[in-house]
Amino acid sequence: MAAEEVRNYSKLARMVRIRRAELGLTVYSAAEKTRISKDTLMKVEDGRSVRDNTYLALEKALGWDPGTCVAILEDVAPEPPGEVEKPARAITEEDISKAILLGIVETTDLPAPQIRAIRDLAIGDLKKRGLL
Repeated sequence: MAAEEVRNYSKLARMVRIRRAELGLTVYSAAEKTRISKDTLMKVEDGRSVRDNTYLALEKALGWDPGTCVAILEDVAPEPPGEVEKPARAITEEDISKAILLGIVETTDLPAPQIRAIRDLAIGDLKKRGLL
């Protein structure tokens, strides 16, 4: 079996969408920041293969260490960037914010500004109710 066949493109796609949303980047602004085409970025986010040099540009734009994309693809990354670890402490506003982002990114195709607006409304509601 070739290495290409065992790569986990769907996991990388999910992690890139999550990180892009965390950074508040649209597909267009992320593509511009990476200096790759919007269509190529959409390939990554759709779970399709791209050239390895594309992953290097993407890692830089997302603030990931070099090699992170390949580690995610090969399932050797211990904890993918952007995922919230199981807390052994009180849950913070940041923890809730990341959980909201993850849920929205996983279930919708909303643009980053709408995702952030939903997150802000949820955090605001929790604050009003004295839960944060």
